Amino acid sequence: MGNDKNLLDRLPIELLETIFSLACSQDGGRTGRSLALVSKSVHAASRAARFTSVSLSSSSPDQLRQFLACFTAERERAQSAGCTTPAVRHLFLARAERKGKLDTVPRAGEADPEQEEYERDVSALFDLVARDLRTLFVLNATVYTLEALNLPAFGARVYPRLQELHIFGGCAGFPHASPLPSLSRLTHLHIVRGGAMGALPQWAACAPGLTHVNLSNLDHWDAQFVNDLGYSTGVEAVNGASGDRPPSFEQLESLALQLSQAPRKGRICGSASKLCYIDFAADLRRVHQNSTLEWALLPPVPRPSTAAYQQLATAEWTEWSEGRAGCWTQPESGCFNKSVVASM
Repeated sequence: MGNDKNLLDRLPIELLETIFSLACSQDGGRTGRSLALVSKSVHAASRAARFTSVSLSSSSPDQLRQFLACFTAERERAQSAGCTTPAVRHLFLARAERKGKLDTVPRAGEADPEQEEYERDVSALFDLVARDLRTLFVLNATVYTLEALNLPAFGARVYPRLQELHIFGGCAGFPHASPLPSLSRLTHLHIVRGGAMGALPQWAACAPGLTHVNLSNLDHWDAQFVNDLGYSTGVEAVNGASGDRPPSFEQLESLALQLSQAPRKGRICGSASKLCYIDFAADLRRVHQNSTLEWALLPPVPRPSTAAYQQLATAEWTEWSEGRAGCWTQPESGCFNKSVVASM
């Protein structure tokens, strides 16, 4: 064992950093935490690799605050030692919740120090990681609760290396296409949301290299979405819209869409909402049938609760962390063909 330890200590730091980086590339930080406990030399040599894959899934804002302090300190130590500066390449970020009692939540228009501090921490995180990210999972459930702290619009910045983006809930400022494509290397986009997902032309403009798109829980109020979808898949405007054709996905290989289930009876605006749903579903089927591209229209799903968003996001992150392709290889969302037709 002593000889093995001496051999490890004699290996060039550059080689050790490469080995540790490969070992920590896709596991949410578990391997990095284990390496940090081996020895002082391994702790130092694995410093950069330990932050390759990070999961900030706690509902407490303290986790993000503690991570920021640790990450900043380790970056400063690496720079002082002339070693590779740690960088986060794969990140899972879940929206946090308030620590105080609900009866202390500020009213609209009142100062909200806890929300302001949380927004500063999230913004500081993306100031440090945005340029290095390859994979990003965002759990930002749109179900309204008093406990929730709102994520700031961190999508409104440039991500020059991001290749895969998963959003569960609110889009946090994505897509952002001004003045230049902010997601120039993005190839895989997966959104699960019970609300607006951002206009397809905006996504096409900010992420022109998209090849795989999976959109679930489509909002049936967004009639413009159908026209944008038609333009993107080789169908003329469905709802009589005219004018210049918007940007479309030039590199698209795989597309899967999934509508939320019909509104329940007895809800506010139930009748009008039901009619809108029927029209929207019919228009989606029409675009799907007339499209010049092969893509999947999937059976409707229930609109997720906060717990369901968490389960979906965690399951997808686990699939990714274990080296599986998750939603991209499931038959209903990865093999796109017109034989998969929704029964609405």
